[in-house]
Amino acid sequence: MKRSIKKFAAFVLALALAFQAAAFVSPYKAFADEVPVVISAPVSTNNAESEYTEESLEALGFSYYGGSSLIGYYGEEADLVVPSVPGVTYLSVSYGPDVKTLTIPEGIDDVYIGGLYNVEKIVLPSTIKWLEIDNCDKLVSLDLSSLNLNGCYLSYCSKLEDVKLNKSQNVKLTDLPALKSINIPSNTSQLTINGTSYDAVKIDPNNVSDYKIKNGGLYRTETTWDEDSRVKVLSGIDSSLSTINVESGTVIIDKLNISGHYYKVDTINLPSSVEKINAYAFYGASGLKNINLPKNVISLGAYAFSGSGIESITIPASVTYINGDCFADYDGKVSLAKNTGVLRSYKDGIYIEEEWWGEKEYKLVYYPSDKTTIEFLEGTGDIGEHVLKNCSLRELTLPEGLYSLYLDLSNAKSLTTLTLSSTVAYVNTYGFRYAPALMNIFVDENNASFTSVDGCLYDKDMTTLYLAPTTKEEIRIPEGVLSLGYYAVHNSYIGDEYDDPDNYKEICPTVYFPKSIENFEWYGFSFGKAYVYADTNLALYLDYMNSDIREWSDDDSMYLENRYDYELLDPAKDLLNSIYVIDTVTVKKGKKTTDATVNNGVITPDGVLAASKLIVGNNSECQVTYKSSNKKIAKVNKTTGEIKGVKKGTCTINVKCVINTGKKKYSKTFKIKVKVK
Repeated sequence: MKRSIKKFAAFVLALALAFQAAAFVSPYKAFADEVPVVISAPVSTNNAESEYTEESLEALGFSYYGGSSLIGYYGEEADLVVPSVPGVTYLSVSYGPDVKTLTIPEGIDDVYIGGLYNVEKIVLPSTIKWLEIDNCDKLVSLDLSSLNLNGCYLSYCSKLEDVKLNKSQNVKLTDLPALKSINIPSNTSQLTINGTSYDAVKIDPNNVSDYKIKNGGLYRTETTWDEDSRVKVLSGIDSSLSTINVESGTVIIDKLNISGHYYKVDTINLPSSVEKINAYAFYGASGLKNINLPKNVISLGAYAFSGSGIESITIPASVTYINGDCFADYDGKVSLAKNTGVLRSYKDGIYIEEEWWGEKEYKLVYYPSDKTTIEFLEGTGDIGEHVLKNCSLRELTLPEGLYSLYLDLSNAKSLTTLTLSSTVAYVNTYGFRYAPALMNIFVDENNASFTSVDGCLYDKDMTTLYLAPTTKEEIRIPEGVLSLGYYAVHNSYIGDEYDDPDNYKEICPTVYFPKSIENFEWYGFSFGKAYVYADTNLALYLDYMNSDIREWSDDDSMYLENRYDYELLDPAKDLLNSIYVIDTVTVKKGKKTTDATVNNGVITPDGVLAASKLIVGNNSECQVTYKSSNKKIAKVNKTTGEIKGVKKGTCTINVKCVINTGKKKYSKTFKIKVKVK
């Protein structure tokens, strides 16, 4: 099982157990007279012969679903000894305010411990390879020197002061404010430090990745992509410092993880040796205000400046690559040192030249978020997916030459109109599905792939509705449309319900669906109210979703609260045609038919037929009466449809269905052949 899956499962179970618990111990509770905590490997015990069932483990307070994982503990033991279950190699103990000592058996190689706020001692097996400890506030000292770990992740342990490691390939330290000493082994190839003082970290001088701490920076070396040489990389900075002077000779700035509240850095000075700013380098660094890009920088990675507080950035002419999302969610100003090489500045936008199959085009990689209009550089063939996410544009007309459209407009609060140029041949609607002000999508009349009707986006043949804009409160889909794109129609929530309740708005559109609709994702739409035609796939689906049958259907258990408000567009005479009555029924002499049922607006007798009244579809009441052609052979209850065999023979039951619209009555009579044996 992958660690990410295990951690997710552990988290979900921990959350459930936490809500079930009768008492809660705050992770921030202060403890007096702390005693240092020692974690060590236990003496090996042989419990391989032990056998446990799911029931016996539950009786001990554990959740076990078979396989190799033991996940969750909800008991009340202060001294918790985890049972040795053959085949179990992964353990997650995610909640247990009563646990003070925890003993884990041999054979377990992967352990997650979280939320044991009062644990004072943990005994680990010699077999352990992966260890993660999270939110254990009484731990003071960890002695892991006898263990050979692949990974050691320690986070949010507010009292942890001392950690001893022998071997661990991966080490991650997050928010350990009390840490005074930790030794990083020679075999550690991946080291991450967040919200933890660098003064506490001692690194083995023979470390395989040459990790070193100098002047508040965490450095390592890595081999270049062509394996030609090893270069110095800045991979972290001390959260307690306000200014970082990066070491001369540093070539790469890696993801620095400086988005936490504990980072005080506001200025980073880069040396002339820096050539690459990697993806997410300064991501979320809202406190960072000043940085320089040296004249030798050649590459800027994805989201490198996203969410950072840097006030202005000047891109040197040496840059030959900028990822399209480098400046996503960046509200500062970007300029070029000069238009040269592959970079262009035009009408406040920054572009980079790209070549595809021998043809050159320009990609927009930055545009100021405060500009209300935009004019594209001639030859623009691409736009970074998140470049316009926070834009203030009121209208956006895409440039000629743009072929594929991937745009995130989810925070474009002023954008009301989007126009596709004639060359757009592919659109990923996900990114502007929730554009908060979008009212209309228009398409150039010469576009060969798309068209627009009532501001909604369709394919050129009008067989697929791709998207109705967020603000549409009424959507009328024309006849002939066969398919709905994923969330082509959907409820929208505009604004922030909690931060800005006065401007928060929920839009649940009324949608008129044509008879022609055949294809749709069963979870891919939402609306306030729908109008559909009976005897269509959509009507049958909506009726099923509203029916009681789902109450015992495991497949739909997570959607039981979803009920669709819909009505039928069919005239009464068409609704009568949607009714089905069984052709033939057999009954024994002197016996009656039983268990008649009505389902989905269709008379479907389980034995023969049903009641005197039914709802056809979702909104039309149909009166039903029954009459026998020969009472000497079979009698029928005129209101319930119950048939009694009188003597052997054959006769007919006439089933009359009447819909009264108030202005006119519509009726249809069905015939059932009855055989009495």
